[in-house]
Amino acid sequence: MISEYDARQLRKMKLQLAAFQHGELSLAGVIGDVDFLLNAMEAIPLEWKQRVHEFVVTLEEVYAMALDLGHTEVDEQGQRFVAEAIEGIQRCLDEINP
Repeated sequence: MISEYDARQLRKMKLQLAAFQHGELSLAGVIGDVDFLLNAMEAIPLEWKQRVHEFVVTLEEVYAMALDLGHTEVDEQGQRFVAEAIEGIQRCLDEINP
């Protein structure tokens, strides 16, 4: 069973993903927020946290690549990676807290 504290972090994570998808939060913002919330969780299974972290790493890599190239926006290929990573995090959230 998930504690109320962890459930609150999971709800916040869902809200941040939705804000990103609606253009209300930047890629850097969603990366920071999801990573912070992931690390704040107290009693979530380690393998679940690792799966989510892998998606966060993908987001970080895409963002870093864009910055290295001097771009302010992620290119089309990067956008596909971002969409897949966001969908992956959402699937993980649905699995742990349907």
